[in-house]
Amino acid sequence: MYEEKVRRFKCYYCPDCKLYAGSETKIVHDRRMKPNTKYCTGGKKIIIFRSDDPKVNVPKWCPKLRVPPTLRIYHFRSPEIEAGESMLAANGISFFPYPSRYAVRYEGESPYTAM
Repeated sequence: MYEEKVRRFKCYYCPDCKLYAGSETKIVHDRRMKPNTKYCTGGKKIIIFRSDDPKVNVPKWCPKLRVPPTLRIYHFRSPEIEAGESMLAANGISFFPYPSRYAVRYEGESPYTAM
């Protein structure tokens, strides 16, 4: 039987991971780029991948990598919103969970990663 696993986040899914594919050396975002240079624009400054960085997995310096992992628990922003959505769910009406209806109820460090 097929068992679904949680996949590890890869750099090529990230919209901030880019590749300079020009044919000559050029300055891009105040950094000198050689042909086929992989770089990340996720932080305040551009970071160029080094040769010893992982080719597929996320490197340790990634600005989107949270250390330690953060746990956030969300709940309805008000009791009226909660009552309205519970009535819709009781009648079998599906709805889209709008972010404006929820607020962070608890935020803290987690002993577990997202994996």
